[in-house]
Amino acid sequence: MKRLLLTFSACVPLLALSQGDVKVTFTNNKTISFPMEAVDSMQSDPKQQTFHMSYSSDDVKKISFSETVSESDVNLKASDKAQPFNQLFSMSTGYKYVVSFEDGANPIVPFPPKTESFVPSFSTSGSYIFINGKVWKEGDEVKIGKNIEVKVVAYNGDVRTYHFDAVIPSCPVIDIKTNGLLSGEWSDLKSISVDGKALDACKIKAKGGNYNSSEKNSFNIKFDSKQEILNITKNKRWTLEANAGDFACIRALLGYNIASRVSGSWNPQAKEVVLMVDGAYMGFYLISEQPRVCKGRVESGMVMCIEDAPDEGDDFFKSRLFNSVFIMKDPETGVDGAKLVRTREVMEKLEQAIADKKWSQVHDMLDIESVAEWTVVNEIAKNDKSFASDTYIYIDDDKKIHFIPSTQSAKAFNADSDAKGFTAYDRNWLTLLKDDSDFNSALKKAFEKVSKAESDILSWIDKTSDQNVGDALANSYSSSFNSETYKNEIADLKDWLSARIKWLSSEWK
Repeated sequence: MKRLLLTFSACVPLLALSQGDVKVTFTNNKTISFPMEAVDSMQSDPKQQTFHMSYSSDDVKKISFSETVSESDVNLKASDKAQPFNQLFSMSTGYKYVVSFEDGANPIVPFPPKTESFVPSFSTSGSYIFINGKVWKEGDEVKIGKNIEVKVVAYNGDVRTYHFDAVIPSCPVIDIKTNGLLSGEWSDLKSISVDGKALDACKIKAKGGNYNSSEKNSFNIKFDSKQEILNITKNKRWTLEANAGDFACIRALLGYNIASRVSGSWNPQAKEVVLMVDGAYMGFYLISEQPRVCKGRVESGMVMCIEDAPDEGDDFFKSRLFNSVFIMKDPETGVDGAKLVRTREVMEKLEQAIADKKWSQVHDMLDIESVAEWTVVNEIAKNDKSFASDTYIYIDDDKKIHFIPSTQSAKAFNADSDAKGFTAYDRNWLTLLKDDSDFNSALKKAFEKVSKAESDILSWIDKTSDQNVGDALANSYSSSFNSETYKNEIADLKDWLSARIKWLSSEWK
C-alpha cells in the first residue's frame, strides 16, 4: 500500500499531547488537532515544531491550501496578526552590518556619515514587504530616518509590523582601510581618516596582542610621524578603546572625567568616535592618548606600565619583593639594556623602603600625591584590575616615580556589584602605604575633590548620556538593549556611584 508523507512545520510556543491527539497552539491562541496515529515523528526546538505525518494514499482525497492574497489587496490598516509566515528575521544594510529583529527588537541601525539612503536586503518568511506604507522590492532604496515602519505580509494577507531607526553617528568617525585581516601583530593600514580628513601612514594591532574576530576589540595605533587627532596633543601613539562590556558606552569616559577632577598633573585625554573598518561598522569607541614621553604628555623621563604579565616581545622586569611586573613603554630599553637595569634598581630600592616603612625615603623617591590620586580614581571606579592592568607610572629625570591617575575603566563602575569594598587600597604597595600618615592625608584631600563634585559628576553623566544615546544604542549587539533599558542603565550607574562615594566617605573620614 502506498503511503503519502506530509510534513507540517510551525513556529509555535506550545505543543500538547492528549487523548490520542496532537494539539498545536499558535501564538494567536488558535489550536489545530491531528490524530496521533497519523504522526510518524516530531522534532522540536524552542522556535519550531515539525511533524512528519503519514497517510495511506487511498485515504487522501484532496490536499488544498488557503487562498493567496495579492499584493494590491493587502490591507495595511488591518490589526497585526502574527503567524509563521509573516516573520522578519534580519536585515542586511549593505554596509557589512546585519540587524536582527528577533524577540520583537526595534533596532537602531548605524550608517556612515552623510549617508542619505541605503538598499536593504531582508530575511523573512513573508510574501510581501511594505516600508512606510509603500510596497518594497529587492533593490529599492530606503531613506535614513527614525521609526521606519516595516510591514511583513503573509500569503493570506496577515500583517505583522516592525520598526527600526536608521541613523548616522553624532560623534566623529574614524575610517580605516586595512591590507587584510586585523590581528594581534602590527600591520600597515592602507589609509586612516578622521571625519574625512586623511592622516599619515600608520600601523595597527589589537591591544595586548590578543585579537578575537567574534568580539569587539581595542586597538593600538602607531603613526610614522606625530599626528594631532580631534585637537588632542600630537603624538605617534594612540589607543582605540572598545568600551567592551559597557552597553551604555560611558564608563571609560567617566573614569577619565573623574581623573581630570582629581589630578592637576597630566592625564590622557579621550574623545568619543565611531570606528569603521573596511566599510564595516565596528561600533562606538574612544580615541585616547597613550602615556608616552613627549611635549604635552609626559615631558621627560621613562614611562612604564604595571601589568599582571608581559606580552610576547615586551621589555620588562619583575620585582623581587612585590612580584610586580613592569613593562617598559617609552623609550624602548631592550630586555637587558642599561636603562632597564638601572630602572629595576630604582624600583626595587623603592619597594624595599616601602616594605621597611621608611616613609621619609619613600617620599624622596615616590610622588605620594600621585599615588593617592590614582588610588581615589580606581577605588571610586571599583576597578578590580588596578595594580594588575593598565597601571601607568613614570620616572622623571630626577628619578622620582609618579603615578598617572586615569585608567581604562570600561569594565569598572559595575552597577551590579556591591558599592562597598576596596580593590586598589588592599593591593601591592598600598597594603603598606596606607600606614603612612602623609599618604592618608593626600588620599583624603584627593577624595574630597570628588565627593564635593558629586552633583556635577552626576549632571555630566546625564548630559553625556543624552548626547551619546544614539551611538550607544547603535553600538549594542543585544536586541534587549533599547532606549528604555539604556535609561535604566544610566540611572543604575548614578545610584551605584552615589552609594560608592557615600561608602568611601565613611571609610576615609
